[in-house]
Amino acid sequence: MTPLDLSRRGWILNDECHDLDHCVFDCKSYACNDISGVLVRATHVAAEDLMHIAESERRYVAAEMTAFLIHWLTQLTCPVLNRPSAGCLGGPGWHPEHWAAMACRVGLDARPVLRQVGVAPAEPGPVPNGTLIVTVVAGRVFGGGSPTLHHKAIALARLARTDLVRFVFDVDSEQLLWAEPFPPPDHPEIEEAVLATLAGG
Repeated sequence: MTPLDLSRRGWILNDECHDLDHCVFDCKSYACNDISGVLVRATHVAAEDLMHIAESERRYVAAEMTAFLIHWLTQLTCPVLNRPSAGCLGGPGWHPEHWAAMACRVGLDARPVLRQVGVAPAEPGPVPNGTLIVTVVAGRVFGGGSPTLHHKAIALARLARTDLVRFVFDVDSEQLLWAEPFPPPDHPEIEEAVLATLAGG
């Protein structure tokens, strides 16, 4: 689904009878009950995604589409990776500070997050040597590290109420370096786990 699909006719959302709900993909209308699973890959609808909307209205429409999708994804009865929170389409929408603080709550050490006033933290670059990558898919763990680290990674994912997340740790200290809430299913086992979860397995 793309933001353009949200602008097409055919959407029906009935909170009293979900059997009537319909959505639109690629210009075709589908019953929402026929959706077997949803993989969310965005935090929100951005104004720049709406080039078909008048420029003066894009920010408003983007905000309305985001609010609608949060409600719609919350109401779906099929598996959703990851279900939205109040301010994010996929998962908790946490900033690095949130992940660091929540990591400490489950017994993990986390790299301090440094900021300057008016300057956002740098985006994580390519994964350097000397790191452990741990991916959690619906309570299953893929990647290196100790069993204790795996248990804590699962605990952090549950605390975030997210079923699909990748954590990057320092290989020596097992310190959490950053979290990726939209990891690519770039390994056959991870892809299989994602598909199985979306299929209700």
